[in-house]
Amino acid sequence: MAKYFCGPKQFIACLKAIENGLVPPTMNLVNPDPRCDLDYVPNLARQVPNLRAGMVNAVGFFGESASLLAGKVRDDRSFGQGGFGQRSF
Repeated sequence: MAKYFCGPKQFIACLKAIENGLVPPTMNLVNPDPRCDLDYVPNLARQVPNLRAGMVNAVGFFGESASLLAGKVRDDRSFGQGGFGQRSF
């Protein structure tokens, strides 16, 4: 039962992070690889006012895994006038 709870819990945290514009910290990041140039958020959450999307990777027993994506929807009244694939989050 516990293995099925982590994904929804993480997804709710992702939705709240997008809603509040607050990126949660990367836990236990002590020695980042200097060859991996990523925008880490070590130890403390970071305020990001224009946060528009997030992703959760949930891994379960026996190789079960899923990725969930969430994003804010823009209130863009011109959607559809620029053709297919013209809209971005």
